[in-house]
Amino acid sequence: MDTNKVLIALAVAVVASLAFTACTATGVFDHDDCKSGEKVYSIYLGLSDSETGEEYDQDEAMAIMDAIVLKYGEGLTSYKSNGAWTDDAGMHVQEPSLVYVLVGYSLENVHKICDEAKDRFNQSSILITTSMDVVEFYRKPFLLGPAPGPGCLLRIEAPASARSRRPL
Repeated sequence: MDTNKVLIALAVAVVASLAFTACTATGVFDHDDCKSGEKVYSIYLGLSDSETGEEYDQDEAMAIMDAIVLKYGEGLTSYKSNGAWTDDAGMHVQEPSLVYVLVGYSLENVHKICDEAKDRFNQSSILITTSMDVVEFYRKPFLLGPAPGPGCLLRIEAPASARSRRPL
């Protein structure tokens, strides 16, 4: 048997063995089949001082919050928002707000972030929501074709050193 036929047979065997492994073992999963998720925290920070009622500038506040958040984790998604609430006298109050969506953070670190934010922006409270989401950090795969299993695709990525980089 010549060398080319041996290499082709070896390549087919490797691809076949990968095709018969579980999808999660390849790092790819079908969102519809996911039975568990990852905790995703959202922090809602009002930007009116709780004592004076003065509003903090959203851009300046976002720069400060980004620095606080990144001390406790590796990434964030943030956006400017507007919030409303009812005060003790029954008055409706509207204020500029910031929302931070955090993946991969512990609840302990989310509380540390909120402790710092409460002190820095003089807030009486900060809203935290928690959800269980299917989280995928998508990278463009090399798609080889369908693998066994319902809706599962086998994807093999080239090493980072082998991928070409294109400017955005």
